[in-house]
Amino acid sequence: GVFQDEHGDFPQGSYIRNPPQSKHKPGSDEGCIIFVKLWQFQPQDRTHVRLQTQHMGSVQHDTFKGLAITPLYKDDFEDVSLLH
Repeated sequence: GVFQDEHGDFPQGSYIRNPPQSKHKPGSDEGCIIFVKLWQFQPQDRTHVRLQTQHMGSVQHDTFKGLAITPLYKDDFEDVSLLH
């Protein structure tokens, strides 16, 4: 399904990062399944990210043959990627 909030419509495969102090009104007209990860942020973090991963490429993993990575977000404390 499609996840929606006041920032837009996010189809299957979207990555949305809403940091501390941010607010949004989530919903879905047709219903959807989402994975929510909480408490990974540093208190001062304010970086929003909204990606549609189905339009992003991937790179081969340096060590593991047959494994590809789509980087999503990285800072000094957090490193988020999709593994294929």
